[in-house]
Amino acid sequence: MVLLFSSLKTLYIIPFLTFTSAEGFTDLLSSAVPVNLTNLRTIHSSYYEPPTDFSVNTEYSRRPIAVTDTLMNTVKVLADIAIEDSESLMPLRPYSAPGYNKVQIRYTALPGRATRFKRKYASWGFASAITFMVRDRKFVESVFSLYWKDAFVGAIRYVIYVVNTLDAGAETSKITATNGTTLPAKSVVKRDSNVTGGLTVEDVQLKLDMLFIEGSMTIFDAFLTMIHVIADETTDEADEIVQSLRYRDTQTNVVLTYGNIRVPERTMEPKFRYRYLFWGLAEIPREMLERRRFGNARFAISVNNVPVGDGTLDKLPSWRGGKASLGSVEPV
Repeated sequence: MVLLFSSLKTLYIIPFLTFTSAEGFTDLLSSAVPVNLTNLRTIHSSYYEPPTDFSVNTEYSRRPIAVTDTLMNTVKVLADIAIEDSESLMPLRPYSAPGYNKVQIRYTALPGRATRFKRKYASWGFASAITFMVRDRKFVESVFSLYWKDAFVGAIRYVIYVVNTLDAGAETSKITATNGTTLPAKSVVKRDSNVTGGLTVEDVQLKLDMLFIEGSMTIFDAFLTMIHVIADETTDEADEIVQSLRYRDTQTNVVLTYGNIRVPERTMEPKFRYRYLFWGLAEIPREMLERRRFGNARFAISVNNVPVGDGTLDKLPSWRGGKASLGSVEPV
């Protein structure tokens, strides 16, 4: 999949993802330096609640779908949606993330009324859909019909696409979150170095560094928190500077803090913009999947090897094993 990152005169094309060694990982995340909490906004979110004029009708089938592929496709497509104008039209083409193609996302809009299927409807719909699937323990082929002021604006469908004989992503039952000591850091790198359509594309490298610290959470804690935050924080202008935020998701009881916490705010380019944040948040659960480790972590996002922002992800201990710890959900 190719992600198109556009901003005024610059077009960012992000064609592939590689994993790199993190020897010599920055001391920034591992050091116990005082954190900068200036102008930190705080949001307490319950079950994901889109605007009151927006509603979703759910239709479940009995055909199970791959849990991990469903979660990964959702968080990746949400990050794609978040970097564009929320009022712009949603492309009605199927979506399946590379390596997680046991599930495909499809869209439906009324003939002649596709212009009403805006990105903001898709964003609210995806966050609602995954919230409902986890709540209802229903990872099955499903249709989520979206309504704005009681008028149908589109539908999101999750369907079985390709059943690979190879393991294209661990199933829920295979994943365990381990308590333990700090794990070594690892980097995820995304590079753009393309020329297309006569446009010279600026070379942009996005890197996510993660340092796991003691504490665990479930696969659903990680994915739901990221999905809710991306849907809540989607802005009409993805090139705006990120405002520091502490977000407590009371469905998962996970606290996500991001902004310029340990990484100083930059006065020159590159700066920490929402397009970089959304990419990084979508990569966090993917990195956890790759390492078979779901737990508390610190992370930093770099642009062209320059740290621009950072954050922490913490499961509050008082709820571990409690009702809000969603545990393992098997397809039914």
